[in-house]
Amino acid sequence: RIRKMMLGGDISTVAGTGFSGCAGNDVPATDASLCGAGGATADAAGNLYIAAYCVIQKVAASTGVISIFAGIPLTCGEKGDGGPAISAELSGASKVIQDSAGNFYIPDTENGMGVVRKISASTGKISSVAGTMSQGGTGGLSLDSLGNLYIAEAGECLVVKVNLSNGQQTIVAGTPPPNGCGYSGDGGPATSAKLRYPQDVAFDTISGNLYIVDGGIEGNNRVRVVDSKGVISTLAGNGT
Repeated sequence: RIRKMMLGGDISTVAGTGFSGCAGNDVPATDASLCGAGGATADAAGNLYIAAYCVIQKVAASTGVISIFAGIPLTCGEKGDGGPAISAELSGASKVIQDSAGNFYIPDTENGMGVVRKISASTGKISSVAGTMSQGGTGGLSLDSLGNLYIAEAGECLVVKVNLSNGQQTIVAGTPPPNGCGYSGDGGPATSAKLRYPQDVAFDTISGNLYIVDGGIEGNNRVRVVDSKGVISTLAGNGT
């Protein structure tokens, strides 16, 4: 299920019945079984988009009806770049985010070695805008106000920045192989620090800080922060 909590604390279900199965599209979202429930985001109109492994499902704000926004139900794969997102294949979509222009970005974690797919706001077509630097595939995504995409690379214990205007990729946190994963570097440059299975990232456009979920099970069990000068520190967690 996807549930909504109001400011006063009241909670309600907006999508899903509690059963999986990808059944019931184009019906009220609370009568449908979700294809999966990963990350979700809402657009400026209040429509809800749900990353559901091999599809992105949309719940219309005006009607509450759920439909397929991208991907093909029960058909996972890699095909479709250059065509309509609704006819493309996804594989392992774990999150969906939107930029200020209305374009959507999806970490397609099991597509080859993991890519980031983009759905154009103007055309509805899908494309691959970034490959991974690791066999671990892509994980969490975040955007800054300058058109840079940040990717949590769990498999290689890195956070990578992609300039979406030219495709250039740079490491912004973590130590590349062969030095591997670990926990070190607080107080120094983030590019000399070690992470362990970073799972998600969030860029604060006000402060310029980049927040990193530095691993869960078998990870560092911490939240790290990289400030606007590139210095890393631990914000939360003691490793347990």
